[in-house]
Amino acid sequence: MLNVFIDGEKNTVIDSPDELPALAAALGIDAARLSIPADELAAFEADQIRQAVRRDILPTAGDTQSRQGTIADSVGLLLEGIGRFMALATTSSDPVLAGAAQSLADDLAPLIAGIDDGAYVLTHHVKGTPTIVIEGGERATAVSDALIANAGG
Repeated sequence: MLNVFIDGEKNTVIDSPDELPALAAALGIDAARLSIPADELAAFEADQIRQAVRRDILPTAGDTQSRQGTIADSVGLLLEGIGRFMALATTSSDPVLAGAAQSLADDLAPLIAGIDDGAYVLTHHVKGTPTIVIEGGERATAVSDALIANAGG
């Protein structure tokens, strides 16, 4: 909702600046006497851009559940990769590297153990790592394209 002022005094609220001419006509006044605070107008315009981006994302990058699935796939892949790398890094002859890796290796050890003993099956084990990486890149590109298309309004 946008506050509308007549000659500097708050009068009413409207849903869109496009309603100003009709409001002026209904009030029988010159539209130049109506104003909307700049901060409210800027917030409205930013929201319109966000809505346009979201509309553009859906047909190209998939619905929310599909995008969330891609994120979950990617996170699983990254967590396993980081966990295995940190475990390897703890064996480094460089004590600084080994020490720095130990905490994260310890945090991710239950995940790695669960994967190794079959308790956890991550989606990249089923779909394949290349599929996860390509799908993530394609969805990220589609989202970026929508952002670029709507940049600057």
